[in-house]
Amino acid sequence: MNRYAVLSLLLLAGIAGAAAPKPALNLPGENFHGDEVSARDGETWLALVVADGKARLQSTRLKVEAVNDPVLDADDEKTGRSVAAPGIEALVFLRGIAALAPGDVPVAAPAEVDFSTARPFESTLAGKPFRLVAECTTADGRCRLSLAEGGQRQVLLEREALAGEDGRPGFGEGVPRLLFAGDLDRDGRVDLLLDTTDHYNLSRPTLFLSGAAGKGELVRQVAQQEVTGC
Repeated sequence: MNRYAVLSLLLLAGIAGAAAPKPALNLPGENFHGDEVSARDGETWLALVVADGKARLQSTRLKVEAVNDPVLDADDEKTGRSVAAPGIEALVFLRGIAALAPGDVPVAAPAEVDFSTARPFESTLAGKPFRLVAECTTADGRCRLSLAEGGQRQVLLEREALAGEDGRPGFGEGVPRLLFAGDLDRDGRVDLLLDTTDHYNLSRPTLFLSGAAGKGELVRQVAQQEVTGC
């Protein structure tokens, strides 16, 4: 192979690498601040659709429109964004994640769950049990949310514990929530969509995939969005 052919291949590889979208996550909605939305109008994303205890990933073209931001804009301004896929009620939109493809998704927890430090959330996927455990301790003043499966345990998030009205340590005004659990990358292990919020006025949907896990991990964070309220 001559040097011109080699240079051409390197140029094509560089173009392909530059064109590949980064892993991204976007909630559907009508009143996002402009800098909270990475999606652009007309782009093709995967929509996670959950209904009647079933789930699927569906390729769809997004409609992203400029709208008035009621918090930041004057009446004649439109710096906000709305994000939707006409005709589809999606839980979340995903893009740039090579392990995900359109099709049915095995479900372990189709509904939202607020975590309680009193008891873990338990479910199964493909006959394999797993637990999500929320704990706040006075010993080190920390709160943790962990995934436990098959004798292995991984801390997914950790923050300072705050005293509640009863004086016991807790997550405070930002309690994390499970938005979805299932096998999104279809490798037989559980994947998680969590709201890792740490404030009542903040939503932070975060995708954890088992297929991206490194040594000693059950899952790894691959995409996240931060959305503030008023």
